[in-house]
Amino acid sequence: MMRNAAWILLAVLFVTGAAAGQDSAGGIKAGPILCISGNQETSSIYNPSNLLSLKLGLFYRRKFSPALTLQPEVQFALKGSGYYSAATRHEESVLFNYLEFPLLVNAHVAGDVFEVFAGPYVALLLSHTPLDEEHDWTWRENEIASHDVGACLGARVWLGDLSLEVQFQRGFANILPDSDRGHYNTAVVFQVGYRLFK
Repeated sequence: MMRNAAWILLAVLFVTGAAAGQDSAGGIKAGPILCISGNQETSSIYNPSNLLSLKLGLFYRRKFSPALTLQPEVQFALKGSGYYSAATRHEESVLFNYLEFPLLVNAHVAGDVFEVFAGPYVALLLSHTPLDEEHDWTWRENEIASHDVGACLGARVWLGDLSLEVQFQRGFANILPDSDRGHYNTAVVFQVGYRLFK
């Protein structure tokens, strides 16, 4: 139900943007994401390690002034952590697959070429690596939260219709609580974007 509502909202944003003229733009973006996992003393994931993954999605931009742009997005993000598996005796990955909804405010520092941005995000958990005999990545009684909330901070360069950006994301929700331990989605994201309409 929530997923259908998200795609309907995105379609409305793009149709509205396409009809809005020069004050609006929309497109796609994708790139690697480095998930920062913490350490064994604080994490509820066994022997955690950083994980390189992927994030991709769609964006819509609406200019409110020469200096400010509002940018809602829908992104599919593969977050998680590495962990040492006692079953396989190898490093394995645990993935938390989210549908994210960032709402960014872009401040144009150098015209339409360079901008900095910040804003909150809400994320819905779509699926995750199972917790079973084969994937023993946390204590069996631990339950992962169905959503996450957090904030983004970053910078973006535009080269015509192509954008290059880096951002830092920090989740505020403890998505895997376990007494005095937990897991917070923390990541550095690099993405390349392309404007499909403007």
